[in-house]
Amino acid sequence: MLVKTDDNPEGLDESVVAAARPAPPLGQPYRIGVSGRSSGDLAVDAPTGRSVCCGAMTAIKTHEDAAVRTVRATERGSATRQHILAVATEAFLAHGYAGTSLSDLIRAAGITKGAFYHHFPSKEALAVEVVRARQAEWAARVVQASASHDRAVDQLRAMARVASDLKEQEQGQATSLQRLCAELCEDPELAPQIAGYCDAWIDTAAGLVARAQLQGDIRADVDARQTAEVLVATFLGAEQQCVMTASHDDFRAEFRARMTRCLGLLLEVLKPAAGQRG
Repeated sequence: MLVKTDDNPEGLDESVVAAARPAPPLGQPYRIGVSGRSSGDLAVDAPTGRSVCCGAMTAIKTHEDAAVRTVRATERGSATRQHILAVATEAFLAHGYAGTSLSDLIRAAGITKGAFYHHFPSKEALAVEVVRARQAEWAARVVQASASHDRAVDQLRAMARVASDLKEQEQGQATSLQRLCAELCEDPELAPQIAGYCDAWIDTAAGLVARAQLQGDIRADVDARQTAEVLVATFLGAEQQCVMTASHDDFRAEFRARMTRCLGLLLEVLKPAAGQRG
């Protein structure tokens, strides 16, 4: 179908119009009209005959391909990092920090030394990350389980129950992680980082104690932070006591019983006098 345009008011065949159209100056693209479209839809470079439009599309496609390659490389890098972390977690918890060499880790992960250093600057940094990742996982589970309770004292009890559940489910790993933390704390440069994870638990407990004070379930005349330190120390002490005195078979039940007794006693001591509760 022939279409009349500004360049072709008579509706002549485009090939006729194109033949009659003067050639553009050197370096200026031809404008070839397409039936039903504007005459500037497609540009062709005069000296080379290459489509200017196609060049732009090629540039866009190249940019998109580069973006896809970047995303895939990032995903592969993240997967490699997680693989190294999983291998290191198993090795450190099984053999301790001193009993696991960097060569052991690289061999077990099936990577090169260069790949290891691309993700972690040192064996020490990897060990600290093992502790951080495991603590973060456990903390998330504890906080999630306690969030369903309105009163802060009930959240503290829920945290103790979930901590006991974790001990039952991952007794070996929990005990091994405690030993790993103690081992890393022998290094004066690593000790502050490991202590920081314990401080995070204290901060969480202190926030709950402060809320319990506002809700009238814990005396207002005690320091929330110091009380939280006692609660965390009670947890760690009960764990260590069970490790030393309980057999493997009754460790789990004994730990839960000790935690329940200790927390109940502390909350009873911290309870406000009659008539002072909110």
